[in-house]
Amino acid sequence: MMTEISELTLLARKLNKKSDQVNRTLTTLNQKLTKLNVGVEIWLDTPLPTEEKRIDDKGVCHREAGYLGYSRRLGEWQLTVREVNTDVQPNGDTVQTAPLRYHSLLKCRRDARLAALVQVPRLLDALKAESERLLKSIDAAERTAQAL
Repeated sequence: MMTEISELTLLARKLNKKSDQVNRTLTTLNQKLTKLNVGVEIWLDTPLPTEEKRIDDKGVCHREAGYLGYSRRLGEWQLTVREVNTDVQPNGDTVQTAPLRYHSLLKCRRDARLAALVQVPRLLDALKAESERLLKSIDAAERTAQAL
């Protein structure tokens, strides 16, 4: 048994070291995005793979899913996870069962942070696309205002 504990100790050290690196990467990304001052809220529509599901005896599927986003929380822009609880009825109807909850990505569980890191490139693409859409909208509004 001592060998197993010593092996687990070594694995835990390695895992914590790698996890610390992921946290530094996410912190740096947060800082860079804050410095850009883009101020655009965006959410991905694909849940993090840490989604939890259970089916009750009535056939209702209870889902708890987190979605990666970039939003203003507690006075600062940051990578955020929006937690959504839904029930999927046997007929396919979906009902949100709890208010949305938001968490700083850096305060989420390790598995959520790791899963989110994989989705970051898609989030940055979505942030760029939304920023471009907003710029076009502003340009159109300015043209309309000038034509008055």
